[in-house]
Amino acid sequence: MVTVTGISTTVSSVFSFQISGILSPPTVGSGETIAISSQWSDGTYINSCTAVVGGLVAAPFQSIAFTSNNNNTVQSSFTASLKLTLSMPFYYQDTVLLILPTELASASVSSSNFASFTRTPGLNNTLTLSSFPSTTTVIASNNIITFTFSGIKNALSTAPLTLNVTFYRSSQLYQTQTTSYSATAGTLTSMSIVPDSNFVRTVGQATFNLFSNLSFPANSQITITYPSSITVSSVSSTSVVRCTLNSTIVSGVTYSVSNNQILFSNVFSSNFAGSVTLIIDSFTNPFTTQPSVYSLAVTDQNNYAVMSGSTTLTANTKGLVSNTVSASSFTVLDTGVTYTLTLVTNYAFTAISIIVPTEVSIGSGYNNTCAPSTFSSCTLVGQNLTFVGSLSAGTQQLSWGYNTNPNSLQPTSSFQVTTYYQGWPV
Repeated sequence: MVTVTGISTTVSSVFSFQISGILSPPTVGSGETIAISSQWSDGTYINSCTAVVGGLVAAPFQSIAFTSNNNNTVQSSFTASLKLTLSMPFYYQDTVLLILPTELASASVSSSNFASFTRTPGLNNTLTLSSFPSTTTVIASNNIITFTFSGIKNALSTAPLTLNVTFYRSSQLYQTQTTSYSATAGTLTSMSIVPDSNFVRTVGQATFNLFSNLSFPANSQITITYPSSITVSSVSSTSVVRCTLNSTIVSGVTYSVSNNQILFSNVFSSNFAGSVTLIIDSFTNPFTTQPSVYSLAVTDQNNYAVMSGSTTLTANTKGLVSNTVSASSFTVLDTGVTYTLTLVTNYAFTAISIIVPTEVSIGSGYNNTCAPSTFSSCTLVGQNLTFVGSLSAGTQQLSWGYNTNPNSLQPTSSFQVTTYYQGWPV
């Protein structure tokens, strides 16, 4: 009981006062009341009233965590621990209500804090824990209660699973909180890309072969990201040439190309694990023979990750449209001869290597005669003459002087010509 005295001013209507340091009721909705009465200084009764304590909310736990004990990869079996740090004491007469996601609804729940307790499943994936042993009369606040979940599988994707834990005493809640848990994305078992033509910069059909032991969720999407060095025109949603799931043809599958990504949609009407083959008719090969990494990401219909993978594609060099070598003189052992390479190519290049036959010797001073002047350098290592500089597609002529012709009229061995783009053969 709290007594307030010393009110010196006459109060004829409404007045208020504040009392601090009061311990609130132990549960929400307990129905506890506060009785207030007034009297004169001589003890004569004036009036009284009662008020129900309201506006109470359940306390959160000091901390709550749901974590995997052994495997957190999507779709894998695992056990998990739910750890609760109490902000209020727990008594053995109390009950625990778990509102579980579907993926955890069939879990077997145990606890290292209690020798036994009753598990009662309910509607909407609820599980009530009760009848805790009286040997553990109370677990004080600041202590940890741990529940272990077994017989469960991670979700199809990394979409978070949400579960709520609520403590009740005499059917009144007093401690509650929600936590979430996300699995980690898995790895595609295998992946390959097979273009119809493997030459650099070729545009045409390509086959994507995927195999996964994990399931592709229904309505999931496949995104393949290719190197930024490959310039590809955007393709709006269009039908694939062919799609098979474990050799069964699937219709209605589409793909689009933009921002260095190929996006496949409408592939899976239900969860699927196994072999996937996708054929498209607008695939651009890498621009050079540099090995190019293509990465894959599978996401569910809400864009949560499922699995990832990658493969490397190496294109082959493409032959020049034509190339010929001519000389300013065809006299045997003539010196100071200028040789000219005329070539036709369908693509730009940044360097060209010419391996000159050993029957032809190149004298010092050659580098002062290299043409055209658009090349930044012209160097000779052994019989390998390299021009460095950017040239566009079409017909080009490269020349150099200070050559000495062969010592016979027999045809020389071949001039080996290789064009490069950014350091890689094309």
